[in-house]
Amino acid sequence: ATACARLCEGKAVVLVAGCPYALIIPSFFAEHFECLDDYASGAVFAGLIRLLKYLAFLLSVFGPGLYVMAVAFAPEIIPVQLLTKLAQAEAQTPLPPMLEMLAVTLLLEIVREAGLRAPQSISHTVSIIGETAVNAGIVSVPVLTMAAAATIATLAVPSLYEQSILFRFCVILLAGLFGVLGLTCAALMILAMACGSEPFGYDYLYPLMPPGKAALRDGFVRAIWSRLAQKGEVLPRHAKE
Repeated sequence: ATACARLCEGKAVVLVAGCPYALIIPSFFAEHFECLDDYASGAVFAGLIRLLKYLAFLLSVFGPGLYVMAVAFAPEIIPVQLLTKLAQAEAQTPLPPMLEMLAVTLLLEIVREAGLRAPQSISHTVSIIGETAVNAGIVSVPVLTMAAAATIATLAVPSLYEQSILFRFCVILLAGLFGVLGLTCAALMILAMACGSEPFGYDYLYPLMPPGKAALRDGFVRAIWSRLAQKGEVLPRHAKE
């Protein structure tokens, strides 16, 4: 169904004998947040779920780096009661926030890779490792919570998992080394990479950028059925030179 819909939009579908997957070209950023369930429910609910996916992607990429930057460089943006608890938790660990976040994130990725090949679920083992690390004072509870939340948020957009992991490590490093400036540079770098990418001559951020009717029709949110039933956006035959 997805391949047929993309064909109607003017795209090409590549099928390989013996492979259960289809390659759709060109592929855009917004399509990673779409699924068939969006068109089996109402516009309001589908739009809400799609916005939650965008928020989950932002959390998976910028959440740990934002935490490191706030704790190490800008504690004034954190509420006083929360800052007191964070300071107490960080005082009990030997590592600085950046190295602590990198270590926990790396450990979670190692556990995930091992879980894909383990003969049985190792979720119980993960909980034991996390509890032991916290009790031993190796990592703090806030860091472990933020890293776990970012890892879970990544699963909301599984097709962007590899990009989310790479960007997350870059954001943590830049935010931990340069603070607000590093976090800003990381965000601008990611945005520049997305804006500069042109798969097969088409803008990767279409139809989100530049904002237009297409972004509201089936981009950030999904329009009602009466609007979707109208003639949709079709890619031009010739891409940009």
